[in-house]
Amino acid sequence: MASSRIWLLTPRSKDLKIQPYRRARKVWIPESPSTLPISSGQLAGFETPPVNNTAKFFPAPPHPTQTVLLWPAHLSIAGPARLPLIPRSEVPGAIAGELEALLPWNVEDCQIAVRGVRQSQSWNTYSWATPRRWLENALSVLSGYGLEPKHILPESFFLLLFRETDPSLPRSNEFLIAPARDRTLVMVLQNGNPLRETIVEEGGKGTEHSSLSDLMVASVLLDAAEEGFLWRHPETGGVHREIAKEDPDPESLEEERCSAGFARWTGKSGDGSLVPDFRNASLAFRKDRDDLFRHVRNLGAVALILLALSLSDAWLHVRALEARVEKTQAVLTGLAKKILSPAPVVEPLSQLGTRKDELEKQEQILSRGTDIIAILKDIAGGPDPGIPFSMVSLAIGKKSLTLSGKTASFQDVEKIRTALLKTPHIRSLVVQSARLDIDRKTVAFRLGGTHD
Repeated sequence: MASSRIWLLTPRSKDLKIQPYRRARKVWIPESPSTLPISSGQLAGFETPPVNNTAKFFPAPPHPTQTVLLWPAHLSIAGPARLPLIPRSEVPGAIAGELEALLPWNVEDCQIAVRGVRQSQSWNTYSWATPRRWLENALSVLSGYGLEPKHILPESFFLLLFRETDPSLPRSNEFLIAPARDRTLVMVLQNGNPLRETIVEEGGKGTEHSSLSDLMVASVLLDAAEEGFLWRHPETGGVHREIAKEDPDPESLEEERCSAGFARWTGKSGDGSLVPDFRNASLAFRKDRDDLFRHVRNLGAVALILLALSLSDAWLHVRALEARVEKTQAVLTGLAKKILSPAPVVEPLSQLGTRKDELEKQEQILSRGTDIIAILKDIAGGPDPGIPFSMVSLAIGKKSLTLSGKTASFQDVEKIRTALLKTPHIRSLVVQSARLDIDRKTVAFRLGGTHD
């Protein structure tokens, strides 16, 4: 528990004591108490509660972080039980079956608080049961004063926690005595485990001590114990066999018990034991869950805002990209109109790509054309002007060359071939064929070779 301030509500026969506690490190320090005119009978619904006037009792209440209600022992029935080592979640159901025979009420209409200690292969438990309607009535009455207990703990549970502050070992039969202003809580322990409890109310001078004596004698006889030990406080040593004639100050003793109980209770959450609390099942404290839902709702709202901001940023980014694309398309369209004019521009990018391919082909052709012109010059100026030579056809490939022509004699064919080989661009040349032409006066020939 992270709270540093707690209000402890203790119902008494005539009023309700409110004891504030402030935590200093690991010690709970009591502060000035106050009371409300609500008796334990009015909390349970046996009597009509007073008219609520919150402003009268809390003119400026320092609202505590947590409120704890101690449920009076005379409004519940308690008993021990030993269970096999079953899962923690199944312990309350098994305890209900054990307590059913002891209860004068229907167990299904009761709230059960379980104190359980795990011992080897079993659970050693001590449980309290009280009608649910009494608890609901108490919560309703307290809510009228702005009090909403987060925990409802059995009154005798704090007495057990106070007993744990005594380092002495448990006795075979032990009586825990917790005197208060107008009553005394008595618990019987055997080998450190609680067996039963009761409330002895002060009925007059001397009656309380006689009632305690009778109670302890009856308990000893019932349990057939050889010795009985009275325990009031760690400083008594736990060995007094006689009841003291007077208690020092019941109010101070009660404050000390509760302070020590708080210190022990806050350390019980992680030790593996079951801590008794009537606020379970249908009476479970729901404010924490409501706070959690509220925090989750707030977190969801923040997440939605962040999502909206992210979507807005993404939309702005997309719009910026769309603007850039539109600007680029406009530039491309204008460029295409200039290049492709007077042709219409429909798909500027694809049309420009097609135009680019056409220009590359023309470039290749033109780059080869320069070589062709040079070759034509070589063919025209290479042979001796005195040799009759007429060109019939010329085929120029990427590297190949085929020349057909006519001359006066076979000797002139060889002279023409020799002269063409001396030109700069023709690398090789052979006579592929040479014969008399149809007129029987000239020689038709064909030369083949390579060029640059």
